[in-house]
Amino acid sequence: MTPTEARLALLRGGYLPIPCEGKRPPLREWQTMTQTTPAEIKLWESTWHLARNTGILCARSPAIDIDITAPEAATAIEDMVRECFSQHGNVMVRIGKAPKRAVLFRTDEPFPKIVGNVTGPDGSEQKIELLCAGQQVIVDGTHPTTGKPYSWHGGTPTEIPRKDLPPICAADARALVEGAVNLLIDEFNYTRVRTGGKDVPPGDHADWQTLINNIHVGRQLHDSLLSLAAKLITSGMTSGAAINFLRALMEGSHAPHDARWQERYDDIPRLVNSANPNHARNLMSVRASTIPPQAIDWLWPDRFALGKIGLIAGLPDEGKGQLLCDMAARITKIGEWPCGEGKARQGNVILLTAEDDPSDTVVPRLKAAGADLNRVEIVKMVQESKGKERMFSLVTDLALLRQKIVAVGGVVQVQIDPVSAYLGVKKIDSFRTSDVRAVLGPLVELAIEMHVSVVGILHFNKRTDVTNALLRISDSLAFGATARHVYAAVSDPQNQRKLLVRGKNNVATKDQRALAYGFGVREVGFDARLNKVIEAPHIEWLGHVDVTATQAMQTANDASGPSAASALEDAKKLLSDLLARGPVPMKDIEEAAHAEMISKRTLSRAKRDLGVISHKTSLDGPWVWELTDKYDDQPVDAKM
Repeated sequence: MTPTEARLALLRGGYLPIPCEGKRPPLREWQTMTQTTPAEIKLWESTWHLARNTGILCARSPAIDIDITAPEAATAIEDMVRECFSQHGNVMVRIGKAPKRAVLFRTDEPFPKIVGNVTGPDGSEQKIELLCAGQQVIVDGTHPTTGKPYSWHGGTPTEIPRKDLPPICAADARALVEGAVNLLIDEFNYTRVRTGGKDVPPGDHADWQTLINNIHVGRQLHDSLLSLAAKLITSGMTSGAAINFLRALMEGSHAPHDARWQERYDDIPRLVNSANPNHARNLMSVRASTIPPQAIDWLWPDRFALGKIGLIAGLPDEGKGQLLCDMAARITKIGEWPCGEGKARQGNVILLTAEDDPSDTVVPRLKAAGADLNRVEIVKMVQESKGKERMFSLVTDLALLRQKIVAVGGVVQVQIDPVSAYLGVKKIDSFRTSDVRAVLGPLVELAIEMHVSVVGILHFNKRTDVTNALLRISDSLAFGATARHVYAAVSDPQNQRKLLVRGKNNVATKDQRALAYGFGVREVGFDARLNKVIEAPHIEWLGHVDVTATQAMQTANDASGPSAASALEDAKKLLSDLLARGPVPMKDIEEAAHAEMISKRTLSRAKRDLGVISHKTSLDGPWVWELTDKYDDQPVDAKM
């Protein structure tokens, strides 16, 4: 996108763009600009041909400029902003000279710039700024110091209109800057900049007496209460004392004690708690009516989506890693999914691989698949302080993965081969559902936030008698339950081919048939050191086949074959496998049955034949099914 195209897109989105040379606008009196036109924008490129960067005026599009050099501290402030504002609009984060960053807002009442000055642990002076009236922020172009393009995550201003940004007012802005400074002081050993021997709270422009007078007469109650709450907490007053103080002010107010007054009075505890970054956790919620519906953004139509986690499971030598290489090739270069399944979104791929050597296995396979190697980033190790290296961990290093996604830019898929290698040393018990969910939950959030597809490889467990794909995945059902897409790579020895079959895909709009594949070999280079031609295998797609995961796995396990088992026997087998280790929520059972194309009627018959009972785990808990006589007093078909 050229600078002119970017500026026109920003104008259409409701922003007020300006040209910039580096960080400096060449326009005279740009601080007082209130409008521009497409015709004027088109002239800028010839008038100021050196102004290749683009900024937006902050008067109605404020930005918090996190000018903090400690990566963890900068990320923590971003997380605080996200926690406070993400439910009210799109939180877009701009990275210029990392780890510094900026987040955009919107306002209809411009206010002066608010600054929080701090001193870092190394003695350097740093700051948090809320840019608004008379300010601008660069949103597109090249950073003048790093020489690298500005990058965004969570969307870009050229894509997301101003109206979709979270709103902010002057009082919220002051409280946000104050909260950010307190966070730096409390958790990252920063200190507040002192002037004349006294601490100077950031954004301390509103006089105490003015706020008290506002409350006394009932003027701007919400903003005045919020600002005064922030001042009270900053001054060292406890939350309880601040609540009582503000309630006393409200009770003595001359404003009519009507519904509006009561609403503000009841809101005091929340306002005080929001001003206290150390307050106990809160239950975050959002009204459904405020969430705009969105369609699933498919990377591979009806198979793998952006913002979702997918898994490919199977035994060794079924080509799971080569399936990832094939996907990487189609994303980075080929552009088409196999067997006429649609166009592939073009972008970059990040690959975490622990079991194969990049030089003699991974890179040759990527070349054989036809990937653009310049668009595949292979994660090696995490480098600690003092040069020490260790394996990446999904438990402790998601922030680093997030930074890598931002740094690489244009990432549409993260591949993890295998997931089990990145769970940390003795960090979690992969048999425990709670442990697995604790690891995968943040990964799900990362996929959503960065809008990338995450696809992991898992090995089948040793339960060779099981024909349900979800039960063969690793050691815990939580792996399959957390992922939105689960596929099994299995052998079909009778037809001398492999099959990619669906174990679960509960966001797909239609069922996708299984895909058959085999392997070919291509020459990908020459090793002069060994005087040897380098050859590598690649996936050869053979077309669609009509076979379920259960049927395919029965065949692979040397069972009687797909045609031998009736629908009822399949349902009984599924239930027996699922309930072998204890009760399972009815919802999970129905989801597994749907994945195996087992009807509810057939599932109900299998439930009755096996003597499965239904009961609740608690008064408000979910219905579960169980193979036991523990609840003989419960009706067998209490819930179906």
